[in-house]
Formats: sequence, structure tokens, C-alpha cells
Amino acid sequence: TESLFLLASIAAFWFARRDRWAWAAAAGAAAAATRSVGILLILALWVEALAQYRRDGRPLLPRSLAAAAIAIGPLLYFAWWQWRFNDFWAPLDAQHAWRPGGAASPLATIKEATLLAWRYQTWWLLDLTVVTLAALGIVVAARRIPLTYTVYAAASILLPLLLPFGDRPLLSLPRFVAVVFPASWGWALAVARRRPPESAVIAAFTAGFAVLSYLFINWQPVF
Repeated sequence: TESLFLLASIAAFWFARRDRWAWAAAAGAAAAATRSVGILLILALWVEALAQYRRDGRPLLPRSLAAAAIAIGPLLYFAWWQWRFNDFWAPLDAQHAWRPGGAASPLATIKEATLLAWRYQTWWLLDLTVVTLAALGIVVAARRIPLTYTVYAAASILLPLLLPFGDRPLLSLPRFVAVVFPASWGWALAVARRRPPESAVIAAFTAGFAVLSYLFINWQPVF
């Protein structure tokens, strides 16, 4: 789902920034129907609607409603489950079964993930490394990009941290952050100032991508 979700989420921002909110709602709904975390686009586009209101005086209500219409995507997915299997809440039940531990604070999740990475290395350390690189990219980008993107990126990391997975708290999080595109902007902004050098970042990220791809196609529990 990553490529489709990335396309739809970027399109939602692209249309909203150009004040084409009907298309932004459609693209956002497609993203949220593709992956449940897409519902966070509502929050991000509310921030964008407020920014347009403050900057240009554009009416706030219709743009806020267009952002809220993103919820139509997952609602249609739930409706399909009701029609096909008479079980409207099946996706949420599956999510609960997948992460039975319930909610936890993001700080507690990070602490547990760090302790396990120190103890076991391997997959736990890999998870922590990828998530840390993404978080650093978001922090670096935060001061240089519009707030709507920072809100989206931060929420996209915080939400999975609220639902850790048992004895591997950051399981799947590297896959989730791979499509949080403002994190990549942060690293691009950093190398533009040569801190760190561009060649070093490209080499490190290329090597990391090669290693992760090799592990993934050999059915290793990477993501």
C-alpha cells in the first residue's frame, strides 16, 4: 500500500495548497481508505485551512469541511465490510488483535524500544535506527517547511507509538515512516547546508536501502 498511499497523500496536500479543496478531499479519502493512518490528513489539512484563512482571508468553514470529508474513505471501507460480511467494525477488531497490548505513551514506547535494542540488537536496533533517522529529518525540516507538513509528519510517528507491538514495540514503524515524506525533506535541507555532506548521506541511505531490500526479499522480519 505504500506507493498508492504516498501518491494520494501528496496529492491531498498539493490540491489543498492550490485551494482546490474538493480534489484534496478526494485524494485524502483515497489515502485514508488505503491505510488507516491516512485519517491524520484531516488534522493536517485543518491546519492548512486555518493558515489560508489567516493569510488570505479564505473562508474557513468550507475548507474545514473538505478536510473532514477525508473520513469518507475509511467509512466506505467499513461499509464494505458491513455489506460483504455483516461486520462493520472488522478492521478495528483486527487491529486490536494485532496489537493486543493496548495503548501506551509514546515516551514509554521509545524507552522500551531503546532498552530492547540495547539488549538484543538485530531487528530491534534496526527498527530504532530507521525511526530515529525519520524523526531527525522531521525535526530538521520543522523550521523550514509549512506547519501543515510538520503536523502531519509528527502525528504519523506519534500515532503508531501509542500502539506498540508486544516485545517488539516498533514493529512495522520503519515501513510507516518510509512514506512520511517531510522526513526526507529534512535530510535534503540538512545536506543542502553540507551538515552532513551530501555524499555521506547518499552513501549511507543507499547502503541502508540495499540492506533492507535484501532482507525483505529474503523473507526476513524487517518490517
